[in-house]
Amino acid sequence: MPEFDWFYDEVRQVGTDFTDYDQVMQYDSNMGDRSAEIQKLIHIMKLDNTQTVLEIGTGTGSIAVGVAPSCKQVYAIDVSKPMLDYAAKKARDHKVDNIIFHQAGFLSYRHLGYPVTRIFSHYALHHLPDFWKSIALLKMYDQLEAGGMLYIQDVVFSFPVRNYKASIDFWIENLRAGSTFDEAELCTHIRDEYSTFGWILEGMLRDVGFHIVKAEYSGYMYATYLCEKEG
Repeated sequence: MPEFDWFYDEVRQVGTDFTDYDQVMQYDSNMGDRSAEIQKLIHIMKLDNTQTVLEIGTGTGSIAVGVAPSCKQVYAIDVSKPMLDYAAKKARDHKVDNIIFHQAGFLSYRHLGYPVTRIFSHYALHHLPDFWKSIALLKMYDQLEAGGMLYIQDVVFSFPVRNYKASIDFWIENLRAGSTFDEAELCTHIRDEYSTFGWILEGMLRDVGFHIVKAEYSGYMYATYLCEKEG
């Protein structure tokens, strides 16, 4: 249930409908082999058997399943029940038993369990409008133990705003040609979802209290943020 009458409905699908099982399977195919990304996370997030990870927007569970053997516990959440079902099957197939799956989102999740020392989010924050991104970041900050780390990767704009049309057209054409994403999916992302500019996200992160250890921008359309809750 929402906290207030005006609370954002994050279960409502924006853009691609991930309550459709066919779309879930297509998403898993689109993401491909993520083993290199998983090894990078294990290294830069200093994962070991003392760490408790919360992954928000786990999708089909590739990251959660990949990092779980290096952690004490993983809590993997998503607003899509078909996504969670697919992720749970992936965990069973890989004989990973230290992941707790829970249907919730950035705004609705209430953590009950081991204190969270690491939070991950990959390509999920853009499902929220900017005001609600700030609320989501505030909730992540509050859920994280002091000294804990946050890792966010998403579609984030760093092109000059005057070049928006050429930059987006170039992104769509190149990604369509070099991946399994089709043009309609990419257009849907730009038209209906809520990717924003890097300078806005950096301001949000600092405003809720995070120290940005590193912000990396790639191709004017992607960003990765490594942040710490100091203290």
